[in-house]
Amino acid sequence: MAYLQRSVVWAPNAYWMFDDALAFIASGSRIACENFLDDVLHATDQLGKFADDGRVVPELRRRDIREVFVGRYRLQYRVERERVEIVAFPRSR
Repeated sequence: MAYLQRSVVWAPNAYWMFDDALAFIASGSRIACENFLDDVLHATDQLGKFADDGRVVPELRRRDIREVFVGRYRLQYRVERERVEIVAFPRSR
């Protein structure tokens, strides 16, 4: 099965949210932080290959803004023709 490989980029605000999440998790456990980082890197790698697999963000109802869950966080991204832009990284409720 052929798929389109898109580049994955982080919007500055999303990256800051991710950095805050890492700092919070690291304050409790360095090992948990390393595992979380691995999970996020794996998720972003998958986005480049399978961007359309994430669910549409319910509160936005836009087909181009999707999300996948990584632990207790929502990795939200915009699907574009040749790239995926991570636009937010909020904690899920």
